[in-house]
Amino acid sequence: MNSTAKSELLGILTGDIETPPKVPHAELKTCVLIDGHALIQALGKCSGCKTFGEHGEVFLDAAKHHFRDQTTRTDVVFDRYIDASIKSATR
Repeated sequence: MNSTAKSELLGILTGDIETPPKVPHAELKTCVLIDGHALIQALGKCSGCKTFGEHGEVFLDAAKHHFRDQTTRTDVVFDRYIDASIKSATR
């Protein structure tokens, strides 16, 4: 197994692709994948949130904001590291 940086994957997947500023409307069923940890980092600390539920609402609103009218499905993905993984061995 090789250890790689997640950031390298972005360049591989999007190297020759133009990304539109807004997801275009499609007649077909579509799905968007969102990196949950990246979204949490991007949102930062919610200054007006006092409960976990309020944090959850802010997170869901942000996850759905750009895609609610253009896609039929939005998935939020969180990664985790198992004890026997290369990533956990490097921590």
